[in-house]
Amino acid sequence: EALRRYADGARAELMNAVKAADPAKQTVPYDLSLAFTLQAETPDMVAVAADGASFTGGAHGAPLVARFVWLPKQ
Repeated sequence: EALRRYADGARAELMNAVKAADPAKQTVPYDLSLAFTLQAETPDMVAVAADGASFTGGAHGAPLVARFVWLPKQ
């Protein structure tokens, strides 16, 4: 669920930028790239890395970097 909320939040930010853009001047190649990678999985810990970027205009894209760690026994 936490991973889905993170991805949905990134998607919502991108879509808000698209909706706010002037269609007559829309030449920005909007882009969202986000990958989740399982970093560790043991009975005591699960770690997932989220890496990507979002581009909604400007000189550079915005990095999307997050780490999620669960302690199943706790």
